[in-house]
Amino acid sequence: MKVLITGKNGQLGSELQRSCPDNIEIQCFDSQTLDITDIAIVNEILISFSPDIVINTAAYTAVDKAESDIDAAYAVNQTGVANLATACKAINAKLIHISTDFVFDGTKTTPYVSGDATNPLGVYGASKLAGEQAVSRILGEQAIIVRTAWVYSQFGNNFVKTMLRLMSEKEQLGVVYDQVGTPTWAAGLAKMLWALVQKSSDKAEEARDKLQVTSDKVEETSDKLQVTSDKVEEARDKIQDASDKVEEARDKIQDASDKVEEARDKIQDASDKVGAESKTLNQTTILN
Repeated sequence: MKVLITGKNGQLGSELQRSCPDNIEIQCFDSQTLDITDIAIVNEILISFSPDIVINTAAYTAVDKAESDIDAAYAVNQTGVANLATACKAINAKLIHISTDFVFDGTKTTPYVSGDATNPLGVYGASKLAGEQAVSRILGEQAIIVRTAWVYSQFGNNFVKTMLRLMSEKEQLGVVYDQVGTPTWAAGLAKMLWALVQKSSDKAEEARDKLQVTSDKVEETSDKLQVTSDKVEEARDKIQDASDKVEEARDKIQDASDKVEEARDKIQDASDKVGAESKTLNQTTILN
């Protein structure tokens, strides 16, 4: 199983590399080695490595900056994602795309589920939603979209690290209290993604086994058809032999019939001669 990972220097990308199972071959890229906004480079790398699965953790994640950097946000979060999806379709690879809770407006008072209506409030969320839609349109069930939120880990900068640092520096903190979220441990998320990869691998193996069984049955049916064909050919040959023998017997019967007819003619000729001789003899007797 070969897996290509984008965004290798991010929190999730780093954890994916650290927890990669031994039976999986990975190739990881950052934005410098794989610019997902460049379709030519995307095609070249994916075709060259030919992964079974692509995990896309690359994203434009500067939420506030996105409001003034709209083109850059959409270039990565929509166009780049569409490029990956298109390349995956071309090489028949599955895409696991990481998205965000920012596709929702946050007004729901209970936990969001995947089927809830989306309504992003800013450019970042809108660009990520556009990426999701591109993936679904291009790949359909060949892709898995995973939405996550408030990712934290030992790598990079995150909310948990910031709070720990501030608590060590200050005696009192002022923090907003009108936001509700679910902090996600990157290591746990990575473990779940590898489980998805394994599940996809198992399904692929199961599909291969079914194809093999089907292939074996087709081969078996083909063999049976060949045997049947051979028997039909053998029967046809026997019928032809029998037909030839019938024709031969018919010819012999015809020859015998011809000989009988010839013998009958000879008997008739002999009978005619005997009759003629008898008549001549009678006439001779009378004259005498």
